[in-house]
This record gives sequence, C-alpha cells and structure tokens, in this order.
Amino acid sequence: MDEVLAVGDAEFQMKCLGKMKDVAGQGRTVLFVSHNMGTILSLCKQCKLLAEGELNTEGTPELCINNYLSKSIIEYDAFIKHIKSYEPCLLIDDISINNKIRNKIDLISGEHRLTIKIKGLLTEKVKFDMEVKILDMNGIPLAFYSPGHETGYTNYFSAGDFNIERSINLPYRINKGNYLIDILLADPNNKIYAKITDSIILSVHGDPTDTGRCIEYSGGAGFYRIIE
Repeated sequence: MDEVLAVGDAEFQMKCLGKMKDVAGQGRTVLFVSHNMGTILSLCKQCKLLAEGELNTEGTPELCINNYLSKSIIEYDAFIKHIKSYEPCLLIDDISINNKIRNKIDLISGEHRLTIKIKGLLTEKVKFDMEVKILDMNGIPLAFYSPGHETGYTNYFSAGDFNIERSINLPYRINKGNYLIDILLADPNNKIYAKITDSIILSVHGDPTDTGRCIEYSGGAGFYRIIE
C-alpha cells in the first residue's frame, strides 16, 4: 500500500487511508509498511521497527518513530553521504547549506535564511531545479519550496559541470526546535534526479518574544510558508 500511496494524489491517498481505517474498525488487521512517519502516526496504534531484518523496537508509533529517526540521522556527517538516490546522468560532488557541509544546521536567533549550494557533473543536458521540504521530526511536512511548481518553468543544465544555488527566506519568527530538511533535484511533476532525505537536521534556536522567551515547537502548527 505504501508504494500505491506514494504515486497517488491527495484525494486518492485520503480515500485509501479512509478505507484502511474502516477495515481496521471492523476488527480486521491491516499491516502497513512505510517510511512515511505522518501516515504511520495517523493510521497505526501499534508499531514494529525492523533493522537489518530483525525486530529492533516494538510499541507505540511514537516510540518506534523516535528510535528510527535517532538511528537514521548521524550528526556531523557530510550531506553528500546521505544521498538516497540519483540518476546515472548526474553525479553530485559537493553540497552545502549556509556554507556548512555537515548534516546539522544551527539557525541562531536573527537568522532566517537557508542558502543551499549543490555542485556536480552531468553527462547529458537535463532540465531540473531544486526542491526543499521542511518537516517536523515525525516526518510531517510543514513547508515546501519549489520554484518550478510556482512559476511553471524549469531551467536546462548543459552536460558538464553544474552549480545550482537557491536561497530560501524563512518566516520572521520560527518556533524553537529541531526540523528535518529534504532536498531534491527534480523536474516538477516529471522526474526526480537526486534525493537527500531523512538526514538533515535544522536546529532552530528561536527568536525571543516580547517576554524574552522563545516559542518552543512541539509538533502540529509550526511554520507553513516559505518565500523566495
């Protein structure tokens, strides 16, 4: 079911999830295997985490998700080591966020910009742009940046060395806490050329309010919009 949901639109996904909930409500067991943390939280009451073919954790979805994320993310490891997949026509040589190359980005008070640079090599002419998702630590999306979706236009990169740089202005006041960043190189609605997911932590220190305190992020409503 997970792969079916991955390619369906929002209406189709809601219909499938609703049907699974109906079946489970009739006293039948539904086995749902997925890396989608948000769907697991909304659908499952019990959870089992497998690691290298063996049972690692058993219990509530929250417990298994926390264990999964803590084992999946290694602090201070290079971004480039966390590339999940890429097309044969593309080779990535270097990735940096705010001039840092390791996978924990600290955003101190007063900082509200992410500058992402990716360098590499193409063996053929390819059309793509950068897409960035910001998620909470359960993998639930909070914000999405995609110039190609917004403008309906995507640039071509010629064969040879390529260098793509995009800057994202975050909302002025972001709640203090940890978030996940997913980066894709993609031709929107057509093809994904590279994915860096489930590995980059954005640690926000937060901006003081009038009381001098920072608003803590604890899931749910965080920040929702990203502006170029």
